[in-house]
Amino acid sequence: MIREDSIQISDSARVHPTATIGCEPFSYQRPFSKIGIKIGKLTRKPGTFGIIIEDNVDIGPHTSIQLGTKQPTIIGKGSIVNAGAHIGHDVQIGKRCTIGLGSTISGFTTIGDGSTIGPGCTISNRLTIGKRVTIRIGSLVVHNIPDGWDVIGRPAIPFKIFRERRKQMKELLGVDGKETL
Repeated sequence: MIREDSIQISDSARVHPTATIGCEPFSYQRPFSKIGIKIGKLTRKPGTFGIIIEDNVDIGPHTSIQLGTKQPTIIGKGSIVNAGAHIGHDVQIGKRCTIGLGSTISGFTTIGDGSTIGPGCTISNRLTIGKRVTIRIGSLVVHNIPDGWDVIGRPAIPFKIFRERRKQMKELLGVDGKETL
């Protein structure tokens, strides 16, 4: 059972009343046999490490933030989490980050300081997103992203490459730029 003192919310943080802070993590485990084969019934790993929401954080409506299973889930100082976002267990969000409407960040992911995640993005589990990264609207991130990158797409690729491929596609299809593709 989670201890009440394991959820720490700064006095300067703003949390919308419909946000859920302290959801049980979606983290299950199956016991191993003596020879290393997974057997038996799935059991939920409890979220015993809590949540830390630092100074000047803004958590929007209908956002859910899961409890940590091996370390606290942390939302760094000055970060903004928009409506409907989901922050998985053990996620570490740096300082001054922006998480867009309806985005999902899966468990054990780390987001570096000053990064921006656009609306509707999905970030897979156990990834490292560098500092000052921009992940554009609707992107699916399945690999680590280095500091300073700007990515888009499903799966996410550097924005510069995306634009080049889009230009090539327009040329291939004979689109003159006045029509949308």
